[in-house]
Parts: sequence; C-alpha cells; structure tokens
Amino acid sequence: DQDEEVLPLGAVLSQLPVDLPMGKLLVLSAVLGLEDELMTIAAALTVQSPFLRVDPGSPAATLRQTFSSEEGDAFTLLNVFDEWIRVK
Repeated sequence: DQDEEVLPLGAVLSQLPVDLPMGKLLVLSAVLGLEDELMTIAAALTVQSPFLRVDPGSPAATLRQTFSSEEGDAFTLLNVFDEWIRVK
C-alpha cells in the first residue's frame, strides 16, 4: 500500500514457492472457484510447449486450429489438455 506495508494478498503470495504472477493466478483461482482449470493452465505454462512448428496450411496446422482459443495460448493449452483427458 502507500505506506509500503505488505497487503494480505502479498503475505499469501510470499508463502508460495512460485513466482508472483503464477502465485496470484493460483490464489485467485481459489477465490473464483476455477481451481481445476487454472491449475491446469499454470502447470501447462511451466513446461515446454507441446506444439511443434509446422508449415501453415499443413494437416497438423489445421488440426491445431481446432484447439485454438481466442482468449490466448493459455486457453489453447487448456483445450489440448481437456482433449487429452477425454481420449485417454
């Protein structure tokens, strides 16, 4: 805050063994009731992308578009994970 004191969210974040943006994502996921989805996204963002570079217009590029999300890459990764769970 203005007095340079740690706010309640900062106190919680300081206890988590992750970087601040990831910690905030995890804390807010619990507040919003979106734990499963946002923990999946958090986990997916901590590893190498599962996607390979492919030529635009190739069958692989077309298939990848079926998972694409207008909300961004994080939600595209969530769609891929959800499909993997579905076919597993």
